[in-house]
Amino acid sequence: MKPPSDAPKRPRKSDTEAPEVTLELEWVHGYRGYDSRNNMQVMENGSIAYYVAGVVCTYDPVKHAQKHFIKHSDDVTSIAFSPDRNHICTGELGKKPVAYVVDTRTMEQVAELKGNGIKESISCVTYSGSGKLIAVVAGSSDHDIAIYNTSDYSCVSSGKGDRSHVRDIEFNPTNDNEFVIAGTKLFKKFTISGASFRGKLGQFGAKINPKLTCGVYHNQAVLTGNTDGDLLCWSGLTPKNVKPKLHSKRLDAILVTNDFVLTGGKDMQIYILSKTYETLFGINLESLH
Repeated sequence: MKPPSDAPKRPRKSDTEAPEVTLELEWVHGYRGYDSRNNMQVMENGSIAYYVAGVVCTYDPVKHAQKHFIKHSDDVTSIAFSPDRNHICTGELGKKPVAYVVDTRTMEQVAELKGNGIKESISCVTYSGSGKLIAVVAGSSDHDIAIYNTSDYSCVSSGKGDRSHVRDIEFNPTNDNEFVIAGTKLFKKFTISGASFRGKLGQFGAKINPKLTCGVYHNQAVLTGNTDGDLLCWSGLTPKNVKPKLHSKRLDAILVTNDFVLTGGKDMQIYILSKTYETLFGINLESLH
């Protein structure tokens, strides 16, 4: 075989070497929302923190500028926001996943949390109300939980969560020694004692859809959503359906403020409720297109 007559000559050795240049991530398009919830928040400096694929982003809407954290080795699956809104903790997929604590003002790594039973991806992470603790939930069959302090990021407690799929974890905002997990046929309230914790299962009863999607404390009660669109209120270990069929599809997200309870669902609706769960008004996101 002979090369074409107009084929370039054999390159010199110097032409085959990699150029002395580097690539820098400039802009990330998109947002992971199809299988995630409560994963975007305005930080203390006004930037918006979120993630897409394996990149954690902050977006400054005034300067129209992004900053990026790119140390994750796989897709990011979860994010938690510190109470002072200056730090985030993000988890990832992978057999030996890592959760990173990041300063959103600089997007520099503060800590790397790994091991302590956390394997087969990270399903969710959360900060305690005081900001002194971070809980990380594994995607493994036992959904192991590791709890770290934020003074030196050492693991202070670890153990099994539950065999049922865990979709959310939330600390009692006024008691760092209590937290709940919620998921598929699962509501479980834990008490931390030293380096371990013990949990008690909630009782759904016959009339409640037990496929929970999210959970958040409202005072000392816990609000959860389910795949029927119901808003449930747990006082202790039993739920009350305070807003049946609030959403026509799955209720995906709940936000509690000092004055209101906000819910979002797969039906593209946002509802603003009073503190006693009366519907004040709704927003149809499809109508905003």
